[in-house]
Amino acid sequence: MVLSRLRKIIFLGFILGFTVCYYLPYFKKTKPIGRLTVCRKKINDIAFLKVHKCGSTTVSNIIQRFGMRNDLNFVLPDKPHEGQFWVLGSLDNFDWQSIIPLPKGRVYNILSVDTIYDNIIYRKLIPNNPFILGIVRDPVERYISMDFYEGRGIPLVEKYKGDPYIYAHIKGESETDEVSAIRGMAYDFGLPVVQRNVEASIRSLVERIDVEFHFVMVMEYFDESLVLLKRKLCWKTRDVLYIKRNQNPQKKQYALSPEHRQNLRNIQKADVNIYEHFKRKLFKEITSLGTDELDEIHNFKNLLRIIGDFCAVKKPFKLTITATAWNEAFDIDQSECALMLLNEFELVKKLQDRQRQIFQGNKS
Repeated sequence: MVLSRLRKIIFLGFILGFTVCYYLPYFKKTKPIGRLTVCRKKINDIAFLKVHKCGSTTVSNIIQRFGMRNDLNFVLPDKPHEGQFWVLGSLDNFDWQSIIPLPKGRVYNILSVDTIYDNIIYRKLIPNNPFILGIVRDPVERYISMDFYEGRGIPLVEKYKGDPYIYAHIKGESETDEVSAIRGMAYDFGLPVVQRNVEASIRSLVERIDVEFHFVMVMEYFDESLVLLKRKLCWKTRDVLYIKRNQNPQKKQYALSPEHRQNLRNIQKADVNIYEHFKRKLFKEITSLGTDELDEIHNFKNLLRIIGDFCAVKKPFKLTITATAWNEAFDIDQSECALMLLNEFELVKKLQDRQRQIFQGNKS
């Protein structure tokens, strides 16, 4: 009797062990579903530092579409649709009269227009403990993008005629007066221009950003950053879809030698420190998640290609995306495509008109 019972226990143990070993890879593979369920609450309150020429217009578009879908309130300049109507700029002397007001009892949820970072003002504008988000880019690429965007690149191409090495004149001295170096990422993050080559100020800035920002995206790893952002905000895949925008085709008319590239890094010490710190931090977070993260990123890139193709053909029907281990099921139509393709200025105009109607409608 005892021997028979022992045999049964051994047999059941064998079956249990075999079952666990057989199904363990499946449970590992479907881990993201479990991860999605641990999200406590979708985050609606966001303050985004729109760092110039770092893919920030695309991020703004993502956040603004999310806000529209969820009936959220935006911090927007109260300016007529002329001049730089989309810019709040420096917040040193911020005045509440400079933004479109809200009806009594409502608060602002989203800041996603051009500003210079100021943690105190950001938290006054978005009072409900906002998720503070930023983005950075390789300083050399950002420098050149800024040069061509603001009209300094083409004159260099014309000046050097057939020579593609149009940045050979930059010798790498840190005290340069090059505009694209002075108004770099560090400037947007709040570092005074006069301190941009001061080692102690640069270290302090990087430490402060690391503490005050919940996440800093990296443009060269844009999709990877978005997948992580989606998880941090407890958003759905549909919430982080985008179509690339604001790309300047004229920027192809140059070449950089290793020496020229290093010289451009040398005149942007603060930006290089910011970029390298947050690139390392992103890499560390991605690798800590293992192959699950890579699988989700691969799925996300495929979705972006499918949606990009659908939006390009402009057919009057819905695109249905089926559910997978990495995304929920959802539909996309041409109205969503139009919003993804809308340029920054037109979308801000749309948001300003919407917010004024909310305020005026509540008054009447």
